[in-house]
Amino acid sequence: MTVDGQVSRSPARAVRVQEEKRRSTFWPVLFILTLALPVSYYVAAMRLSPYRLVLLVMLVPCLIQWALGKAGKIRSFDIFLILYVVWCAISMFVTMNLDTIAEPLGMLTIETLGAYMLARCYVRDVRSFKVVARTFFIV
Repeated sequence: MTVDGQVSRSPARAVRVQEEKRRSTFWPVLFILTLALPVSYYVAAMRLSPYRLVLLVMLVPCLIQWALGKAGKIRSFDIFLILYVVWCAISMFVTMNLDTIAEPLGMLTIETLGAYMLARCYVRDVRSFKVVARTFFIV
């Protein structure tokens, strides 16, 4: 501690904090950049574009971070969004054939829950919001 009661930071720790802040917006920025790519790949019956691949890769890690409380307190809207996806799955099971629901249900889950959890876990402060918003408008 310094004389005025403030905690002094070492230069190495300050650099590490800056790297963590920069790294924390990597996935949301990558997601926004891939929205503009006009390519897509077919895996089985699903059309996977680059942004869907980013969301697919990050869905489970984001859900784990969220469940462990690393993305802040679990809020009612989080639960309602998960219940919405479950409700859509139930309604698709009731109204559609089992062989035709895999693609729409998978894409609904990836695009709705994946995008929400990506933002919930990585856009946590004003600085990261500004970076993501600036990237969105540039793209």
